[in-house]
Amino acid sequence: RLPMQTGFDQLILGSIYHAVLEQVYRQALELGDWSEQALLSLLPLVAEAVFDAAPQRYGFRPTPLWAYQRRELTQILERTLQGLAEAAVEGGYRPLALEQAFGLEGQPPLVIESGQGSLRLRGYIDRIDQGSDGRLRLVDYKSSAAPIQVSELDEGRRLQLPLYALAAEQALSLGQAAEADGFYWHIGSAQPSRLRLETYEGGAQAALAVAVQGALAHVRGIRSGRFEPRPPAAGCPRSCPAVGFCWRYRPQRG
Repeated sequence: RLPMQTGFDQLILGSIYHAVLEQVYRQALELGDWSEQALLSLLPLVAEAVFDAAPQRYGFRPTPLWAYQRRELTQILERTLQGLAEAAVEGGYRPLALEQAFGLEGQPPLVIESGQGSLRLRGYIDRIDQGSDGRLRLVDYKSSAAPIQVSELDEGRRLQLPLYALAAEQALSLGQAAEADGFYWHIGSAQPSRLRLETYEGGAQAALAVAVQGALAHVRGIRSGRFEPRPPAAGCPRSCPAVGFCWRYRPQRG
């Protein structure tokens, strides 16, 4: 067993955020009230329980700043719940599924057929909302405040969102992926990403096609042994598991 690290890193922070948001919305659904007021009233007790369990659950040793960090994280989550509530008003969206598995927990995988065989994908969708008109909206939480650009999908670096929409339709039979919206939600800044399915050029259908081709291109690269280390233009995140030995590691700016 590895020794506990001192303090939490970006990966642990993301897990904490996900756990709090999932439990707040799950309790709100049980109560049948996901209004902003209801969400904010549930937050303090849910956050306290998650924070209490976090050091043991995620394997870190709290620093003397932990008490202050807990208050700060609660304030950040409060702002993000307010932002998500505002984003739900237009279109009458309500949570439909939280941490929805596909290809796991007895759920069927997303299967993508190609001329070279089948690609089977599995994972968890942070959140699926449904509008008053029945349309789906996929939300993928991000703890990082770094902007997510449309070009990241075009370049094959951000494929999750459209693939999640495809999984919601094909593996889970929840709705039409081509009509779905979706965005990455920056928890720290309480705002959606610039990249979203509805406003992608050609709409969600075009985003799905780009993501499928990107996923298949990655698979072809893996099968042919192409694993070139290419640092992101903005630098490498400290959470990368290769930080300790990668000769191309370049710290992220800012």
